[in-house]
Amino acid sequence: MSHRFALMTVVSLGCAGRGPTVAPAEPTRRAPSELASIIESQAYHAHLSIDGIAFLDSILYVTTNVGLLEVHGRELRHLYQWYGDDNVVSGPWSDEARERIWLQRDHDNVLLRLDRAGWQKIALPEPPSGTYTRGDILEGFRGIGDSAGFRLVGAGHVWKWSEPSAWAVDSTPPADELSGTIGSARVGNRELYVVSSGGCGYLTCTNQGFWHDGGHWGAPVRLAVASVKDVLAASHSVFVRGNQGELLRVDRDAAVVMRTPGLCEAIARTSDGRLIASFRKAGIFVLDAGWRKLLDDPVPTSEGEQWAFLAEHKGVIAFATTTVPQLKSGTTDTWYESGTLGLWVSDGARLMRVETVR
Repeated sequence: MSHRFALMTVVSLGCAGRGPTVAPAEPTRRAPSELASIIESQAYHAHLSIDGIAFLDSILYVTTNVGLLEVHGRELRHLYQWYGDDNVVSGPWSDEARERIWLQRDHDNVLLRLDRAGWQKIALPEPPSGTYTRGDILEGFRGIGDSAGFRLVGAGHVWKWSEPSAWAVDSTPPADELSGTIGSARVGNRELYVVSSGGCGYLTCTNQGFWHDGGHWGAPVRLAVASVKDVLAASHSVFVRGNQGELLRVDRDAAVVMRTPGLCEAIARTSDGRLIASFRKAGIFVLDAGWRKLLDDPVPTSEGEQWAFLAEHKGVIAFATTTVPQLKSGTTDTWYESGTLGLWVSDGARLMRVETVR
């Protein structure tokens, strides 16, 4: 869940006098021509925000604060919604090995899964403590799909999905009892669990990685980042992206700060398992023996903070950015948007904008 979406959730949690109604799994399909009016009437401050992107086969799905966008090539085909005026969705998370995507409907905290059989609704796993705190919900969840299965990270734990309808809580690293797991990635038979002492957004925290191999836990590996944004297995390694544009490669005994073409704003794994990364103003690169440039930054003149997202399918790269609300200096209630909102899909060596998303 993005910080912008979390802000809106705080408002809804604080005002709700009863539990939300629960919509079915199957969404309502809206025409692209309706998008502008829907943003105007339903989006926070009438501003579209993107939370993530993922491919399902050759179709690109984009989670936003007004629903799920379906993009074919450079054409927006559909907007999916479930409710009349609250359609914030988080994700999407690719489960490529099983040809699925997952997302979370924030209105009622229900997971949705889309595959060839259609839409399915799946409840969040039961937390070991018996209940989720408001902080757990605001921090949100993140899905991880790889050859070993689909896992969900959130509320300080990792759950593994097993068919047809069961979640199983995963191993807990031997960290301080106040720490929680915030990321996980698998390389071969080894799995790295990233834990944090918590509160990194507002308090000093410690981030560490614990390797789990053959039923045994390795010694903690210190991660030199103030806040962990992504944990990803690619190019036969595990990488951690920090909140200040750092990119770490985590080995068995240490985390190495990588030399990069610029500040890293997004990472992803390609269909053939390689790491691709977006570096602010430098462009999109793939990690071979070293960094090899694939595409230019589509908006190199963009200024201020923004959030970025990457996805790839059989050589086609999708890239998205979304603006970040900032409090105007010297004020307590005047906000502006920094960065750029945009969605692009590659065509050869160029990124081409999906024009209907503004």
